[in-house]
Amino acid sequence: MIVIHNNLIPLGKARTINFFGVLFTKNKNLTPKTENHEAIHTRQQIEWLILYATALLVLIPACGLSWRWLCTVPICYHVVLYCTLWALEWLLPPYDTAYRDIALERECYDNQADQMYLKRRKWFAWVKYLFKRPVR
Repeated sequence: MIVIHNNLIPLGKARTINFFGVLFTKNKNLTPKTENHEAIHTRQQIEWLILYATALLVLIPACGLSWRWLCTVPICYHVVLYCTLWALEWLLPPYDTAYRDIALERECYDNQADQMYLKRRKWFAWVKYLFKRPVR
């Protein structure tokens, strides 16, 4: 992973943000737990890239869309997914934990301490978290 230490990105209260293995962080040092958390996010982003590109390759000819939609692949797909999942969680109580309850985040938080998780992890492992509500 490439780590870029700065005070501008990410915005707000967030300490670290990940774009395909490029970490922007306000932290001086990253713990192994944080690095593993972000590595899991990188794997998730690759899986979503595959899903988004596949969906576009099916929808473009089926719906008569322009092939220029493929240009949105690197820009939109993960932001759209993340915001959609967050909005769905925000609609379900408890509202104050919507970010933490996103399936992608739950997978990362549940497995960030396990340094061998990525070696054992199956593709699209986050899907099981979509239908499993967190226990409170």
